[in-house]
Amino acid sequence: MKKIIIITLSILVTFFVFATVKNIIDNSSKNYLKQNIVNKEDIDFSSFENSSSSDYYHYIKKYDMKYPANEEILIEGKNFTDATSDIEILSKFEGENDVILTSDEGDIIWSFNVEKDGYYNIGINYYPYEGNGSNIERTLLINDEIPFNGAENLVLHRLWGSETEIKQDLYGNDIRPSQVEKPNWIKSYFKDSVGYVNGKYAFYFKQGENTITLRSLSQPMVIKNLIIESIEELKTYEDLKKSYEEKNMS
Repeated sequence: MKKIIIITLSILVTFFVFATVKNIIDNSSKNYLKQNIVNKEDIDFSSFENSSSSDYYHYIKKYDMKYPANEEILIEGKNFTDATSDIEILSKFEGENDVILTSDEGDIIWSFNVEKDGYYNIGINYYPYEGNGSNIERTLLINDEIPFNGAENLVLHRLWGSETEIKQDLYGNDIRPSQVEKPNWIKSYFKDSVGYVNGKYAFYFKQGENTITLRSLSQPMVIKNLIIESIEELKTYEDLKKSYEEKNMS
């Protein structure tokens, strides 16, 4: 009888100890989870929004959503109206006549007339002039104002290529040639260099006289012209299919 009582007490003590330890572990786990759970209301989701792209999307909603069709305004570089640094007009340069060399500092301004107000793309024909090999950077102002944050730092790239043909070593392995700059005339459009905004930037111009200012941040370049042109409409699936079929039939 005494032996049975001892066994029973041992079982009860063991159960009590197990229950106590389990309770401590459960409470600890609950406290840990509670400390690591944040209510959705307590999170500032605006901090996750890219300020550059957000500012641009606010900009394109600022004015009437007008996209004039079949418009193109060609602004020759040499026809600038003002500049805050020395601008050299090159009568002949790399196959082009009367182009301008802009330095790595200062502003250059062009005035032009727009018949139909609305949003346009801006293109530029430029030649990466000899520098330190880094990208060309400019700030763009429209009518003396930076339209949105992304326009503060627009990047124009240089052209690079292999210095020599690919050669092989004694074991037949390809030897990667050194990369050197191979400058040439480039037509590019102002867009988001980081990639938050897909495609070309859209810029709003009022009807009548407007100005564009390019402010140099880094590296010289030669400018042939600027192009203000209509934004192309995205083709529908049916249009793309028809175009593809026509190309295959021709």
